[in-house]
Amino acid sequence: MEDLLETDLVRKSSYGDQEAFTKLVRQHSNVLYGVAYSQVNDFHIAQDITQEAFVKAWYKIDQLADTGRFGAWLIHITKNLCKDHYRK
Repeated sequence: MEDLLETDLVRKSSYGDQEAFTKLVRQHSNVLYGVAYSQVNDFHIAQDITQEAFVKAWYKIDQLADTGRFGAWLIHITKNLCKDHYRK
């Protein structure tokens, strides 16, 4: 797959393109892990939350109205998952 802009990758992912979504995961995984770790302060829990955030994003990506806000949307999902972790 040629180099695409993030908005193109998001659009393709919303149509079920797993290769495009894999590229998005690679682009955002370190940032999401950093956000999760800063919230929960546990290596393994932060990894689990990061993975769960991507799973949630995959299933809900077609609901993202502004494809240019994908990164911010992922961070929002991650922070909410961290809050859910503390509620448990």
